[in-house]
Amino acid sequence: MKKFVLLLFALLCLQCFSQTNVTANIFSNTNWTQANSPYIIKNDIIIYGGAKLTVDAGVEIKVDNGFKIDLRGELALNGSVSDSILIRSSLPSPANNAWYGVQLNASGKIKINYSIFKDSEYGIDYWNSALTLADTSNITHSRFTHNNWAIGGFGLNRPRVYIKMCTFNINTRGIWGGESENVY
Repeated sequence: MKKFVLLLFALLCLQCFSQTNVTANIFSNTNWTQANSPYIIKNDIIIYGGAKLTVDAGVEIKVDNGFKIDLRGELALNGSVSDSILIRSSLPSPANNAWYGVQLNASGKIKINYSIFKDSEYGIDYWNSALTLADTSNITHSRFTHNNWAIGGFGLNRPRVYIKMCTFNINTRGIWGGESENVY
């Protein structure tokens, strides 16, 4: 019985200290789970076209200084009411621009539910997106805090972006863009 209790304690301790360092680009469908959280992004990563990164509720993503998530494929952040996803800097006392953010490039698509974006230069940057008016992004029940720019890069012929039930606080700018007629 004593050995069983010690083994159980050891397994619980390992679980408490688990983390996943991310250095490779994503070429195929990938799922980040709470069991392997936090995920530490150690360099710029690319989610390539045809690949989808799905992030489960309760996952914490930490991004090292200055790096970004370059989205050319799909990103689904599936937080829940009781368990949000946190994306933030890995620094202990970061500035508002400690990591770049999520940059949509080419035909990158994003769906965000119950997520927190913190400490970035651009939380979500649509500026280089090749999406058109026929495409949509949904950002719901999420919070953007301590970012330089929370969400932006909208312009003519950019995707429709539906932002619902989100909170913006302590950002230099909340929602920005040259032409924001496609923000709902």
